[in-house]
Amino acid sequence: RPFGSFSSAKVGGAAADNPADSSATSFQVGAVLSGAIVPDTAHFFLRINYQQLEEPATFSWAVDSARSGGQTLSLRDALPKIANDSFGTAIGPYVAPPVRTWKGGNGIARVDWRLGANRMLVARAGVASWKERGFSLGEDWVSGGGAVLTARDGSLGLSLTSGGERSANEFRAGFSLARREYAAGALPLTTFTEPGLAFGSSLTLPGLFDRKTIDLSDAFQIRTGLHQFKFGVSATFVNHLQDYRFGTAGAFTFGNVDDFRGADGLFWQVSGPKEEARFSTSSVGAFIEDTWLVAPDIQFLFGLRVDREKLPTGKIALNTAWENLTGTANNGVIKPPSTVAPRLGFVWDVQNRGELILRGGGGVYQGRIDPAVFAEAILLDKDVRVRRGVAAFGEWPAVPSVTLASESQRLTILNSNVRSPRSIKVAGGLTRQIGRTLLSLNGSYNHTDFLLRRQDFNRSAAIGETQEGRPLYGTLVKRGGLVTVATGSNRRFANFDLVSGLSPTGASDHYEVATLLEHRVSEQVALAASYTYSKTTDNMVGWRSADPTAQLSPLAVGGNGGDWAQGTSDFDVPHRAAATLKIQSRGSMPVGLTARYRLRSGLPFTPGFRSGIDANGDGSGDNDPAFLGGTLAGLDQALAGATCRTTLSGAFAERNSCREKMAQGLDLGLTLKLSAGAGRGTIVVVLDAFNVVASAAGLVDRALVLIDPAGPLTSGPGAKVTLPLKSNPNFGSYLIRRNDPRTVRLGLRLEY
Repeated sequence: RPFGSFSSAKVGGAAADNPADSSATSFQVGAVLSGAIVPDTAHFFLRINYQQLEEPATFSWAVDSARSGGQTLSLRDALPKIANDSFGTAIGPYVAPPVRTWKGGNGIARVDWRLGANRMLVARAGVASWKERGFSLGEDWVSGGGAVLTARDGSLGLSLTSGGERSANEFRAGFSLARREYAAGALPLTTFTEPGLAFGSSLTLPGLFDRKTIDLSDAFQIRTGLHQFKFGVSATFVNHLQDYRFGTAGAFTFGNVDDFRGADGLFWQVSGPKEEARFSTSSVGAFIEDTWLVAPDIQFLFGLRVDREKLPTGKIALNTAWENLTGTANNGVIKPPSTVAPRLGFVWDVQNRGELILRGGGGVYQGRIDPAVFAEAILLDKDVRVRRGVAAFGEWPAVPSVTLASESQRLTILNSNVRSPRSIKVAGGLTRQIGRTLLSLNGSYNHTDFLLRRQDFNRSAAIGETQEGRPLYGTLVKRGGLVTVATGSNRRFANFDLVSGLSPTGASDHYEVATLLEHRVSEQVALAASYTYSKTTDNMVGWRSADPTAQLSPLAVGGNGGDWAQGTSDFDVPHRAAATLKIQSRGSMPVGLTARYRLRSGLPFTPGFRSGIDANGDGSGDNDPAFLGGTLAGLDQALAGATCRTTLSGAFAERNSCREKMAQGLDLGLTLKLSAGAGRGTIVVVLDAFNVVASAAGLVDRALVLIDPAGPLTSGPGAKVTLPLKSNPNFGSYLIRRNDPRTVRLGLRLEY
């Protein structure tokens, strides 16, 4: 069964989504082959596929005009000229919207071999290799110019089943590998707090992640009377390799364009010896399960699983300087305890008719300790330096000298009580079939604990406060529209920068109710609609950010007197809905039409400052909430223009108390089946149009308040510092658009 498709994001595309006017053409070709090796004994399946995908990017920033030198200018035109005239550096590829590309192929193969009447051998293999360019990761401000990902995957699997009517056994063995190598461009991240834009390389790059896994398992089941018992054991061995330190690309932050001309701002960069974290982890487990047929239409399930995870010792080097200062070692041995996970559930198929089915159950589910966190503790144990300075450097993008930017150590310490995350899940639902209509209703609750939270062990005690009552942990300095902390003034120990302590004190709660309605109007027309309401809360600050400093809680107490960090999760999406209509005609050339509409809530965010502004001097320019109150003009109008549940209460904004706008999309599809001739199969023509109607998407301006470039930073009695603040009329609007473009895809496949 050969197949192929061709698509374009230019056809019908909006200029804002494809400003480079790129063709953004993509194609995919491949084939599925299957057949008998030995009739009635052995069968093979093979699928090969190659793709070249292109996707246009939007402009690197949405707000293009700014004041500089007493005049209004276009930043898309002015910044490349300033960079070339002042510093002799070309920044065109980092400012222009790139075309994201993906090139690669994959293949999977499977052989089923019947070895006898009661034995079956199945062998599987898969490979994939691809390269991506011009992509953005997560909530990066940069467009992705210069970013390159080289990736490959591979897997081998073998399963042997045997047994008869009353008992059966299945043995599985598998090997897999996954490698991701991220490369960054040569230009450091360069951010402007006014008007809010960035270009250069992402701080999440470069990085190397490599994992090789061996999985072994054996399960035996036996049926006796009304019970079906299942016993099993499993073992997993993983070899990890990681070379990644956030911030190695380096970052400049400037208050505005005029500060950029003089290279007057903030710089920081993480550096260290060439080192890779190499280690192996293992986990073993055993389980027992009983499916009890209580009645012909009622089943109960009881299960118990025991797991043990092991981390290596001796991989984290002792930082003697930290131990001498604090009396605390950073290389404590981590021995996760064995875990016991009980589970139970039931299925009631009323009268065994399949028309009304009730399900329910609950249990404990154990996760695994994140190997990336353990690798961070290995790589940031000693000799990793942070060069940081606030000054008029005079040069850009060159790394400032040690006379303008001092160096200190960065360290990560894992709590010796670190253990795997644990989830307690309870779920239930019903399915009702009435003629051509299927209705299902499901609800669930999920509580997860032992998540790792980050705190800074090297942050000094509060030395004062702002006019809002915000605690200050260091001396603030102002550069135009930029406010940050003076280098080293917020540190307990001057020889150390951020010292991250990771402890299993995080927890998350997720509630969900979902309904699905499927109705077949006739043999040719079918409808489906679904709606999900959910609520997710946690105490995990900055969970969507890769920046470790963004994961620090800026306030100990919120407006309600409780933990400020406890609140709406970064991943909370309360409303999700979708509706699908399918129409299939009859005849010798049947035509199929599909329309799918989707809708979801926007992601939540905390109203605060522009990225790079450290209003409390704790070392993070991405975690400070805005103060709601006082006499700041225009604040209530800015809040009213955005979707926020927060009001002018005279307290700091609650975590994630604002939300992006609803996102919607409409996709259309058409299929046409043509006969290829007697005995030659059917040619299927597929025409898809994605995002025919779609909402704007991207990174919104989360700055409820801005720093007034013309206002002074003043100090008063009682160590009180007054920040020159002004409201932001652009609050809640898009700083960067990241739309999925309208795309038209034409495909052909041959069916036998």
